[in-house]
Amino acid sequence: MKKKTGHTFDDDGDDDSIEPSYTPPRPADPSGDLDAIARQSLDTTQELKGLARVRQVMKPVSSEDAKTYKKLFVYVKPFLPRIVFAMFLAAASGALSGGVTLLLIQKGLDTILPGGFAQMQAKQAKEEVKDDKKEIKKLEKDPTVANDPKKAERLEEKKETVQETEQFLQLTKEEQAERKAKLFEIVLMFLGIVLTGAMLGFGQTLIMASVTRKIVRRIRDDCFEHLMRLPLRFHHSNHSGKLVARITKDINRLRDLLVSMMITGVKELFIFLSALAVALVQSLWTAAFVVAFVLVAIVPIRIIADKIRNRDREEEAGSGDMFAVLQEALQSQKVIKTFTAEGHETAKFKAITKDINRKQLRTQRLRAWTEPLVDLIGGVGVAVGFAFLGGLVLKGELFFSVLFITLLAMQRINASVRKLGKTQNDFARGITAGERVAKILDQSPEIHEAPDARPLETFAETIEFNDVVFGYDPNRPVLRGITFTVNKGETVAIVGPSGAGKTSLVDLLPRLYDPSDGSITIDGTDLRDYTLKSLRERIGIVSQETMLFRDTIKQNIAYGLPDIDDHSIVEAARFANAHEFILEKAMGYDTPLGERGGRLSGGEKQRIAIARALLKNPPILILDEATSALDAEAEHRVQEALERLMKGRTTIVIAHRLATITRANRIVVMHRGQILEQGTHHELLAQNGRYAKAYNLQLEAMKRGEREKDIDTFFGDVA
Repeated sequence: MKKKTGHTFDDDGDDDSIEPSYTPPRPADPSGDLDAIARQSLDTTQELKGLARVRQVMKPVSSEDAKTYKKLFVYVKPFLPRIVFAMFLAAASGALSGGVTLLLIQKGLDTILPGGFAQMQAKQAKEEVKDDKKEIKKLEKDPTVANDPKKAERLEEKKETVQETEQFLQLTKEEQAERKAKLFEIVLMFLGIVLTGAMLGFGQTLIMASVTRKIVRRIRDDCFEHLMRLPLRFHHSNHSGKLVARITKDINRLRDLLVSMMITGVKELFIFLSALAVALVQSLWTAAFVVAFVLVAIVPIRIIADKIRNRDREEEAGSGDMFAVLQEALQSQKVIKTFTAEGHETAKFKAITKDINRKQLRTQRLRAWTEPLVDLIGGVGVAVGFAFLGGLVLKGELFFSVLFITLLAMQRINASVRKLGKTQNDFARGITAGERVAKILDQSPEIHEAPDARPLETFAETIEFNDVVFGYDPNRPVLRGITFTVNKGETVAIVGPSGAGKTSLVDLLPRLYDPSDGSITIDGTDLRDYTLKSLRERIGIVSQETMLFRDTIKQNIAYGLPDIDDHSIVEAARFANAHEFILEKAMGYDTPLGERGGRLSGGEKQRIAIARALLKNPPILILDEATSALDAEAEHRVQEALERLMKGRTTIVIAHRLATITRANRIVVMHRGQILEQGTHHELLAQNGRYAKAYNLQLEAMKRGEREKDIDTFFGDVA
């Protein structure tokens, strides 16, 4: 434990005194939050104990993994021929590096060792020939040999022995030359195999580098396209920062998985298999011993990998929270600085990174066990093999070359198992990332087109809401029994207190959501019978929160209309009272706006949005509190632009300003998801209901000299 005055440190050396604990907020709809679903799945997995847990760990492919593989295989399939070829190169490279080189080494040993024995025999034979020749000379000089049959017989035997030995020595020299030539051939073959293996590995790496990048690009593109098609409910349940993490970091890990599996994994697997095959064919004893060694080494690696995968799931969920907090902080700099909340955000971010760091350390400790464990098992295996098989060599029951090659094969197997263990760890991390990516692709859009959907060509008569019921949570409806009609060319204002369901109601018209009951029709046809594209092309929306993109002013006005000409863009800007301030910018219409249009004021943003809607020229218009956040001067310019935009269009206005309310063809008063009153301004005043009371409260505020206020705020004061 480290110590420092006024601060506390834990074992990772971080100062904990300024870091509060942080718990990510619960999503409003846990069933749709991907990280919440992942945590629930992890909890369910970790609840398994005993044999059930062991069976699950040792199961080759879980049902969840099978779904992930099936989803990812769609992207692998187009490149399968190249992948198979790359795997063949990897297999060949591994087999050459493993089994073939071992066999050559054994062949070299068998070539060297007999020659060594012959050399020792030749040396001994030369000594014997030298002694025999001395004895022959001695016997030839002995005069008694001629009269002694035994000495004469011995002389002849020695002569025959010397002759045979000299013939043997001559053959040995020829055999040694042959063995040297053979050994040279083996060395050349060994070098050729090493070079071939290196070239195969180079080719495999190039192929897989190209293939994996194409696969990853397609997955990322499809994820983004799929996210664009998913409903608002999904995006409300999942923070954009977490989704960014999935299509960036997780997909990068998926790429690392493909590279590791196809390049390192396949090669090491075939080194392992070929070395294992060489060891198994040596003898029955070595076969039994090596199989036992392999089983002992693989089982703990599989168990550790499963634990690492669970830890990775926990860590990735935390990383999603970090991305979410980071994105919110970067996008909310004005609020943070206004409230001097830099310290708060920093402390919150540090708390998350500390939690992630703690989880990463736990995972790293687990990963650190893999290689030492395999080395330990391998070292014990080699030691036992040396003792056991060496004893057989001493007894004459096993050749020395068999012992040597078996031990060398075990070393190769041990090295491959160690690398395969690391690959298994990478695989566990990669497949976790793949699972998270697949979860996005598995999400089904809630808004579907009917098989026989037809385009909405024109809007001719009416929009009708027929007993509409809707709720973000099916058990808690936000709208209940909404029924009213909007005729072509009318302006209908929707008023009510915050939380009445006004925005939820207008979101149903472009089918951002579908009602859970009832129907909405245009010209008598249910919205669900029109194609989404044609329906949304007929509707323009200007909301309180104007979203501008990190592009030029011109591109923001022409958003979604790639073939529009510059003259039309300028005319739309003129009608929206935006042309003058645009020309005041340094680069005019080509001025880049920065993130979220941060270089523009609120009123300028709204006028760009109005110009965008004018250029789209929709017959149906939705205005969602488009001027509520503006000052008086900006509101006046925007209101002028809105009046031009509304002219000749059917408009639904979420109203809060007196001028808009009084001139509307119909006013719909909402409260707690229901329509309380509807009629013209004068009809509602005559009814003296909730609208009239709220309106009168607003008039009184204006008489006191207060600026025109949002009429919605007065509904809360109405009993």
